[in-house]
Amino acid sequence: MTARTLVTLMIFTTLLALPAFGQTAQPAPVATIEVLGTARVMMKPDLAVLSFAVEVSAKSAQDAVRQGAEQTGRLLAALKAITAPPDSLQTSAYGVYPVYGKESRLTPDGYRARNAITLETRQLDKLGLFIDEAVKAGATGIAGPSFRLSRDEEAKREANAQALRQAIENGHALAKAAGVTIKRILTISYPSRETPRPFPMEASVAAAAAPTPVVVGEIPVDATVSVTFQLD
Repeated sequence: MTARTLVTLMIFTTLLALPAFGQTAQPAPVATIEVLGTARVMMKPDLAVLSFAVEVSAKSAQDAVRQGAEQTGRLLAALKAITAPPDSLQTSAYGVYPVYGKESRLTPDGYRARNAITLETRQLDKLGLFIDEAVKAGATGIAGPSFRLSRDEEAKREANAQALRQAIENGHALAKAAGVTIKRILTISYPSRETPRPFPMEASVAAAAAPTPVVVGEIPVDATVSVTFQLD
């Protein structure tokens, strides 16, 4: 073999040993495990929302509006008499609609006026009283109460913390069962803020001889946390 041939072979061997142009060395794959943790925290609600409706019918729109205003005024007066700060009352919906009979769709037989009032209160012990007084004052419809939390962020943080602890415990248990060990936590993720859902309860508008009983339970606050671990 000549000296020139030997040099050519050495250069060719060196080029084969180099990485291809424009390519970088790929890192070794990292063994991971992803685990979900869930938790539920039960909280006593401290807010309730009740919706009251006044609906009246009359031959003319003006009469429907007038009668509805009078009846709604009596309702508001009755509710204001038993509310206390920071309770709030506000109109949530209002409408006047024509009512058509079966004979004609061109000329209305009359008009219907509807006014909806929403009450937000912290006096959970008076919910039955609110309902009874509203019915006496002329409310024709009641929806609720829906129970809520004013401290929902506190409840959500506690639920997230419990879910995270469960995910870490589950991760170590799974790793031990698989015969591996956990090196470190790579990522922790959880869904964006979830407001605890209100718990509704329907209340009858029929006048009762006894006060309307309302039982306040607890609201569940759920959380899910995902944790990715790196394994040794």
